[in-house]
Amino acid sequence: MPDRERLVVVGNGMAGMACVEQILKYDAPFDITVFGDETHTNYNRVMLSSVLAGEKAPDDIVINSPEWYRRHGITLHVGVRIEQLREGAPRERLVVRDQQTHGHAGAACTAEASLAMRPEARATPSASTSGSTMSTATPEPSGPAPTSSLAASPYR
Repeated sequence: MPDRERLVVVGNGMAGMACVEQILKYDAPFDITVFGDETHTNYNRVMLSSVLAGEKAPDDIVINSPEWYRRHGITLHVGVRIEQLREGAPRERLVVRDQQTHGHAGAACTAEASLAMRPEARATPSASTSGSTMSTATPEPSGPAPTSSLAASPYR
């Protein structure tokens, strides 16, 4: 059997796992390693509000259990933020975390979450009425500034 190419998936959310599920469906010859910034397996983020409202338990919205990853031969790293993918010669792309080299990848798929933005609403005087109207200010990032250089990386 020929060597299987290592596929690194950066992002353990719904998009990254949809990609992995399609790869598994077509039995592509990859050894798959997944890195997720969160400290648990992937879950249905659309249903998160139901958990916060107490309507569902956290386990009810899990998409793929740890057993699913094992059953499919996927190496999962949770709680690991990938800071950079360094492009090199084929089969020598390095996955870097915390300024340390983690390993090589023959191919990479980046499926990172976007940086959430929430516009700030504030009341402003209205020239046409005696009351106030709501307007939105320029949105500010709701989280830390992105540290990843993955979005512009042309892999595969």
